[in-house]
Amino acid sequence: MLVRIVTVCDIFSAIVSDRTYNTRISVDTALEILRSATPVKLDSDVYHTLMQVVDIYPPGTLIELSSGQLGIVVINNPNSPTRPVVRIISDSKMKEDDMIIDLMKDLTLFIKKVLPKLP
Repeated sequence: MLVRIVTVCDIFSAIVSDRTYNTRISVDTALEILRSATPVKLDSDVYHTLMQVVDIYPPGTLIELSSGQLGIVVINNPNSPTRPVVRIISDSKMKEDDMIIDLMKDLTLFIKKVLPKLP
């Protein structure tokens, strides 16, 4: 079991770190790469445990939604780390109450990509 844990962690670390042979990849993309290797090459229990402890979209992460709207992650949903609560920042026509979207409640939206941090 320890070898399986270290294997998944080592691969994850290599993917999300800058290396001389490769530039870092975002956490969400890294987890998708690992998921594609599970369960054939990697232990699925270890992968699912990693999913529970890795903060995929930390609060403050700038994202683009599938709707094209820009948002900032406000809070993570502990039971579904890929579906955080997001504050919309790109639509001035929205009411204040509508500017917060819980992606667990609005299943038609998803995070399209993580955007670089603002300078």
